Amino acid sequence: MTDDPGVTGEILRRRAFIQLMAHWFGEVKAADIQQAFGLSQAQAYRCLAAMNTPLSEEGAGSADMMLAHLRAQSLSNHAWKDLGLDFRVSVEDADLLTERRVQAHILRVLLPALQKRRAVLIAYTGRKGVSERIISPAHLVHVQSRYHLRAWDHTARKHKDFVLSRITETEPASECFTYPHDPDWAAFILLRFKVNPALPAALRAALAQEWELTKDGIRECRCRKALSRYVVRRMTEQTSLGPRRWLPADETTQSLCDQIASQQEAG
Repeated sequence: MTDDPGVTGEILRRRAFIQLMAHWFGEVKAADIQQAFGLSQAQAYRCLAAMNTPLSEEGAGSADMMLAHLRAQSLSNHAWKDLGLDFRVSVEDADLLTERRVQAHILRVLLPALQKRRAVLIAYTGRKGVSERIISPAHLVHVQSRYHLRAWDHTARKHKDFVLSRITETEPASECFTYPHDPDWAAFILLRFKVNPALPAALRAALAQEWELTKDGIRECRCRKALSRYVVRRMTEQTSLGPRRWLPADETTQSLCDQIASQQEAG
């Protein structure tokens, strides 16, 4: 974000952090800089004082790129927390080309709401059309090539998932943030799948090689109960090349698969 050859990589990282925080989260405080870079309070304030140039829309990147960064950061921190390692090997992510678009002005309201636990008013396009909801968002989820919010719906008075790309308008709400205990988010379940025996033998062998299966040929997925239907849908979906590749291998997984099929039939 600068052409000055005298600026070190660490200074660039600090400048980028300050500018991106200000752009996407609305503000940046000295405490944010202290936590991100392990600086003293005095050093953090000096960084803030030296960085007063806001980012242009082009310089800030798209909402989709910001979400991709947050996703990559979460995956990296899961394995190597806070190290910020860069091995100079790039990955071309073609999935970005097929993911739903998220509007920048929507993300700039939702990210601070997630970070600071604030309720927001949204206009949401669902199966029955557009409706206004007041929600308290608590978790950001990436599944099936799109981003979801796990939130408390103040009107329906229950925990629900909202697809980010279906949110057309949003603004801070006057209501207080509310997020009662979410048992489906707290609980984990084990889903079990088996290779479809109707597949050609060579494809069955390839799947067994590609996936980590148990000794009895089962693929096990431990996930949050709130996300289990997405995992089942992804694993058992039909393909353009023929029959589905995976089938439920126990009663729990089969029951979820049946529920999904019933919902699809009901529209």
